Amino acid sequence: TINGTVTIDFKTEIQIKIIRKLVAGHREGKRFSVQQLLTEGGSGSAGLHRAFGAKKWAMLKPYLKSRNGLWSFEL
Repeated sequence: TINGTVTIDFKTEIQIKIIRKLVAGHREGKRFSVQQLLTEGGSGSAGLHRAFGAKKWAMLKPYLKSRNGLWSFEL
């Protein structure tokens, strides 16, 4: 659940690992490269949009921002 209003149901272990990394990073003020997120999530995808799929990525993307190639939640 994001901001108490948006609920996204992540089903794959890869998606869950990536989200957990992003949530922990958000709490600690850290940002991550796409490659780091994909590698630690165990994904062989070419990007976050592919790891999450079009539908989930469209729901998630408004809350994620890249700065200098490093991603984090910006809520």
